[in-house]
Amino acid sequence: MHLLEGNISIIDCIDDQSACDREAVCPTREAWGGLQKVINGYLETITLADLVESFRKRQTKEHMYFI
Repeated sequence: MHLLEGNISIIDCIDDQSACDREAVCPTREAWGGLQKVINGYLETITLADLVESFRKRQTKEHMYFI
């Protein structure tokens, strides 16, 4: 997933410290940075094969007809 989408940045200052002049004193920056690591860590576990399998399962369910 990471290869398809790249890093997911939930707020600008995490990836670009120059995005905010309060970066050095911001009380929430560390919390946002931790959350971003968790999100990106989770997304790194999802493979292209996982996405394809999920898509195929959904396609099968959507196109099943019961009489």
